[in-house]
Amino acid sequence: MIPEKWEPVFRGIMPSKWRSARKIQSLAGRPVPSEIGWVGAPEQPMMAVLHGSMGLPMAKAYYSTVFEQPAGEVWKIIRDFNNYPVWVHGAATSEIEGGKSGDTVGAVRNVLYRERRIRQRLLAQSDIERFQTYEFADSPTLPVTDFSATLRVTPVVDGDRAFIEWWAVFDCDAGSRVELAQTLTGWFETWLESLRDEMALRPVPAER
Repeated sequence: MIPEKWEPVFRGIMPSKWRSARKIQSLAGRPVPSEIGWVGAPEQPMMAVLHGSMGLPMAKAYYSTVFEQPAGEVWKIIRDFNNYPVWVHGAATSEIEGGKSGDTVGAVRNVLYRERRIRQRLLAQSDIERFQTYEFADSPTLPVTDFSATLRVTPVVDGDRAFIEWWAVFDCDAGSRVELAQTLTGWFETWLESLRDEMALRPVPAER
């Protein structure tokens, strides 16, 4: 449930501008440990935790689920940073600013989400690892700082399915961390369910 005191701003995605692309590193196309990290507990379908980052406590919201479709088919929809209206319920229109493509690191998408204009910047993306990391390109409307989020799709060999994770790390007032993390986790669940709905409408790919 959205906390009543934040309800007006929780109607949309939070804009933020607190992280530079330099904080996302890669090696031979593979992500390496960074502030985002790859902390997760796949055996727990939903959680909100605190973890250490650069010696400082950071809040983390995490959600994971399994889709029946192959990872490659799910990634085809997600990988274009401009595809929000295709699979996120409530996203009306979206465009990439400056004429960039939707898979260009540094691209800013300008999306109308539930009558709010939101700008998000793509920080990192890999078609090999099937992940993308983004931040918010404007000042935050929520009591958070240093916000970034990662969406990752991993193949499940058993049944040729997809394991999907979505998490965010951020800082905020100590008394609000758990509440904010739980709310974000709920959002990730809602948005991935809308992706599941979109996948169900698509034809089943032919067996390889």
